[in-house]
This record gives sequence, structure tokens and C-alpha cells, in this order.
Amino acid sequence: PTLRQGDLLVKVHYASLNPIDFHMRAGYGRQIMERKREAVWPLVLGRDGVGEVIERGTAAGVFKIGDRVAFALGPEDQGSGAEYCRVPNTAAALVPANVQARDAASLSYVALTTWRALVDVAGMAPEQYSGKRILVHAGAGGVGSFAIQLLKYWGATVITTCSHANIDKVKALGADLAIDYKAQRFEEIAGAVDGVLDTVGFEYEERSLSMIN
Repeated sequence: PTLRQGDLLVKVHYASLNPIDFHMRAGYGRQIMERKREAVWPLVLGRDGVGEVIERGTAAGVFKIGDRVAFALGPEDQGSGAEYCRVPNTAAALVPANVQARDAASLSYVALTTWRALVDVAGMAPEQYSGKRILVHAGAGGVGSFAIQLLKYWGATVITTCSHANIDKVKALGADLAIDYKAQRFEEIAGAVDGVLDTVGFEYEERSLSMIN
């Protein structure tokens, strides 16, 4: 791809797929992207990944040729399913030396989604979660599993829903209480909470709102 000002050309080593990629494949967001006139069809899927910087556009920030970067792309960009990605320097970060590339490839999109929900949308600083009871729906999923760990790091008591098969997994991530959503009604088990991260939607939204202090 041709680089714009501020872009990096990244040779992709690992890429991950998220639910938004399923939805985009089915047409989600197409009308918005066509109005922007930035998307090129057919659109390559994959919102995040890890790779090596092999070329820099002008004003490409602190990144150097050869840097290993993780990135999360906007929906109008060609995705990480390609061999080479054009990545805005504002969408990239250096991968720490002690983090495996394939692990880093799975983090960017879910980490940004979690931060956006818990900090920007909820209007709470990380330190405000200390001592709070937070319910995380679908704790074994990508966003849920990241949110459990982040909330525990911030000092929250974390309750989560998952299938019976994933109870040990979410507890290992730090969940204080895991509720089998197939066998139990989560609102009856969890009781009152200070906040809910709902990654499921539908009837879960109304049921969850009734639990918030």
C-alpha cells in the first residue's frame, strides 16, 4: 500500500480476528465506510496484529525501521489479514521485549475496547474501581478475559458470567465469582453491583441495569 503522512508500512507476522470482523464480512458498517470514501473494496479483514516496520512515511513519529509493533486499525483500513499493512503511527505501539509477538497480536483491539468502555464511556479513572463490585459478561471471551485481569489489577471485585466449561479459566484470570449463565440467573447470584461491562447485549442489558447500585 502507498503510505500517507504519518503512516508505517508493517510486514505482518501475526494477526487476530475479532467479532467485528464477522460482522464486517456480513456488511456491518459498509454504508458509513462508503460515505467516507476511504475504504477500498474488497476490504481485507483483521483489525489488529503484530509485525515489523519496513518503511516509514513522513512524520511517522518515534518508530524506526526494524521496530516490532502491535497495532489496531480503524474499520476503514485494509486489515491485518494482508501480508503488509499501512498503519497510522497513532495506531501502533512498540511490543515489549518480554511479550511474545503472537500474544501481543491478540491484545490491541480488546484492550482498547475494554479501556474505552471502562474509562471513557463509564467516565471513571482506573483508581476509582478499587473496592467496587463489577459484573463482566462473557468473561471467557476476548474483551471479557482482558477486562477481568485489568479490573483485578485496579482493585475491583470481579463477578463474571460464562459457561460451566470456562469457570476454572475465568477464576484463573482473577474473577472472584463465576456464574454459569446456562444454569443460573446471574442477577440472583451476583446481587447488587457498582457497574456492568455488557459484551452480550439483548435481554442482558435490561437485566443488568436492574442490578446497579
